[in-house]
Amino acid sequence: MPQSYERYYRGTVPLGQHDFRVRAALPNPPRTCATLFATYLRSHGISVSLDASEAPTLPDSLRTISEYFSPNLRLIAQYTNHTSNNIYAESLFKTLGHRQQGVGSYEGGARAVEQYIDEKGIDREGIRIVDGSGLSRSNQLTASFLCRFLAAVSREPWFEDYLATLPQAGKSGTARTLFPNLPAGTVVFVKTGSMEGVRTMAGYINRGGRRYAFAILASGHTCSSADATRHLSDILLSMVQTI
Repeated sequence: MPQSYERYYRGTVPLGQHDFRVRAALPNPPRTCATLFATYLRSHGISVSLDASEAPTLPDSLRTISEYFSPNLRLIAQYTNHTSNNIYAESLFKTLGHRQQGVGSYEGGARAVEQYIDEKGIDREGIRIVDGSGLSRSNQLTASFLCRFLAAVSREPWFEDYLATLPQAGKSGTARTLFPNLPAGTVVFVKTGSMEGVRTMAGYINRGGRRYAFAILASGHTCSSADATRHLSDILLSMVQTI
């Protein structure tokens, strides 16, 4: 259940494996951070009288005792796209909502993205944005929209920073094993997406001194996931060869 610290794990452990780890999302990262910080203080002789608790609003007065700065946005976005980290994607989405709309929520993030789309003059009829990772089946996108969106992004002054966040086919991130034998002089930056019955690819093809935006979406396929990925790869390679 959400916010619950009880977890049930099912599966198998490799034979002879003595050090086996399972990764899982924290139900409440801020509270966990506060609890670990309180434990750290106590272990260093600093008295903490109360347990960690949540506050819906900031206290009237705060005293800064330490600051910690995260990596810059480009590195965070690069890690997010290269590893397909859905939790990071959701965090960026809500942060965008907080910065642009004053509300760090799914609704705020969606409004911020929609505002950007409208500012670029891109028709978003039939488009629905519900979350930041694309895992909600209520999301609605088309290949045409994604191509127009990617083309608009390519004209932004910060485009090269954005491009660096996308995995390069055959070389990096989740695209490391894709398209190992691209035609000479061709570079493909591609972000893949997948869930049950869905396989997608979108990004840019650099070939012949020109850049092309592309998007290939397969929803509700009945073949295996591996076959779906292979079919999408074949389509992309055909596109590359005809440019």
